[in-house]
Order: sequence, then C-alpha cells, then structure tokens
Amino acid sequence: MPAPAGTAGYPPVFRQDSPLGRPLPVRGAADGFVYCGGLGFSFYALVVNLPSLSPSEIAGRYGPRAPVKTVAVLLFLIAFGFAALWLGEIVPALVSGHAPKSVQDAGLFTSPVHVLDLSLLLPAFVIAAVMLLRRKPAAFILAPVLMVAGILIIVAVAGMVLAMAVRGFTIDARIAAFFLAPAAGLVLVLVRCLRV
Repeated sequence: MPAPAGTAGYPPVFRQDSPLGRPLPVRGAADGFVYCGGLGFSFYALVVNLPSLSPSEIAGRYGPRAPVKTVAVLLFLIAFGFAALWLGEIVPALVSGHAPKSVQDAGLFTSPVHVLDLSLLLPAFVIAAVMLLRRKPAAFILAPVLMVAGILIIVAVAGMVLAMAVRGFTIDARIAAFFLAPAAGLVLVLVRCLRV
C-alpha cells in the first residue's frame, strides 16, 4: 500500500503503512523530540544547577523594576491557555464516553502530552506565578526556567501546526501565530528580566 500523501518523508513507523499493523500519527514525529527536549532540558538544567544556586541571592539581583507581575501574568496565561486547550479535548471525550480523537488516532491509552502538562508542567507555571507575586526567592529561579521551557514548547507546537498545514492536513495555520505571539512575549520579557 503506498504511503498517504504528505507522509512519504516520515519513517515507516510514523506513517499509515506502519509495519506495526496499525496507523500511527504523522504529526509530532520530529517536533515531539523538540517538545520533550525543551521540557527535559529546562528541568534537568534546573536540577543540575539547583545545589549551586542561592535563591535569596538570585532574588536580590532583580531590582524593584523587574517585571514580576508581567511574568506572573504570562505564566498564568500559558498555564490556563494550555489547560483550556487540553481540557477542551478531554472533557467532551469524557462526556461522550470515548477517548479523545488524538488519542484514538495515535493508538494510545492516553496522551502523554496531556498527562505531563496537566500533572507537572502547567501546575509548575501556576505555582511559579503565585510565588512571583509573593516575591518568594525560589520563584526567581523557577520562573526563568519555566519561561525558557514555555518558549521552546510553544515554538515546537507552532512548528507542528505549520508542518501539518504544509503537509496538507486540515488545520488552520493561523493557529501557529496564536502560539508564536506568547512565545515572542516571553522572549521579550525574559530579555528584560535578564537586563534588570
């Protein structure tokens, strides 16, 4: 059976003519590594460097002009935006008694992205935002790490959307702009934070 249009560039394991005998998703093949890499790199960079960091010393380097409220708002927006996006797929599936379409298409029991985001990453964004508003010293370590993770993950998701649009999938490519706008905002705020 020939590979469906737009999937010829992917290894067979990610195509509809998979040797595993069932269709696997085309989307997310290479970009999934970027997503995982962004999350993993940010997490392990924090873990490796945490013993050498002094939260109160780092917090003291941020002056009164540091955009604490702006960063907190951006972290909240990313957390609630992605939670709404994922729950917008999960809740209707729960109500209907079926797995979400993306999970069915992937042939999985659940979405690892939904699990990681809803259980670890998005709560970390909310916790960091609350800690920033309370000016807790540890927030000044956690927030920049999450901002970098957010930038990498948002760019990866936007890249997936654009790749799907280019490959002929029925998806609105303007969604990529929806993702890239907060990434650009995060970059600008992160640069401003590092200059303060």
